[in-house]
Amino acid sequence: MSDAGNYGFEWFELITKALNSSFGTALAGAFFGAVAANYFAIRTESRQALTERLLAGNAATSFSIAIFQHALGFKDQMYEVLVEDYFRDRERYMNFVDAKLQSPTEEVNFVVQYNFGSVPAFRTDADRISELIALKAGAAQKVLMAASTLQQVVDSLARCISARNEQLALLSQQKDSMNDDEFARAYFGVEDSEGNIDVRLFEAVKGLQHQLDDTIFFSKYIAQNLAIQNEALAMKIGKSSPPPTKLIFDQERVAQLLPDEMEYPDWLD
Repeated sequence: MSDAGNYGFEWFELITKALNSSFGTALAGAFFGAVAANYFAIRTESRQALTERLLAGNAATSFSIAIFQHALGFKDQMYEVLVEDYFRDRERYMNFVDAKLQSPTEEVNFVVQYNFGSVPAFRTDADRISELIALKAGAAQKVLMAASTLQQVVDSLARCISARNEQLALLSQQKDSMNDDEFARAYFGVEDSEGNIDVRLFEAVKGLQHQLDDTIFFSKYIAQNLAIQNEALAMKIGKSSPPPTKLIFDQERVAQLLPDEMEYPDWLD
């Protein structure tokens, strides 16, 4: 055997003896103990990170559910008076105008109960949802996009409500200085014989209609998708996981309040 071979063999023999000694055993135990401790630390750190994501996801889900329920309640209590009655009366007025044009000599009366009631502001924490998802929850990009869209929609809804209230207050002040036809045209956003038209109230009500449905759709979309993620994170964490937040609602009871999902084809999976 060559010197190099003898040297390698002797070195291996020394290592074997060292490992078989009490010192070697302690050294090996310390090494494997350090590996196990490091593995446990990584697992613990990973579990902590997953728990932080789950808690952020739970919070974002709760905010989404709160907005969803608030928007449903708003639509259930006020939509008929604010939107449906307005457009129903507007159609009646348009028919009245057509009837007058066809029979200018015939006496035709238009009677409507104008609604000057102010609507309370729509306040939510939509901005917190985007913040939680972007910084901690780590949700899918599409959910983050939905959260950003929801924030814009809620802001637009608040502006529509404010514009409606302001325009009705202005019309209420001007009512005595306008004849019935002038006031009705301003109230319903209908062009007069000279081509003048004021659509500020009409646009505010139309915007309220669309933005309210958008608020319902996107808050529900976010809550449902985050709930799926929350459940998956809880399964990864195991027994020590906080309970995942879910969106639970009576589909039949609120079905008539939900917007048609086919109006949102880009968001259907």
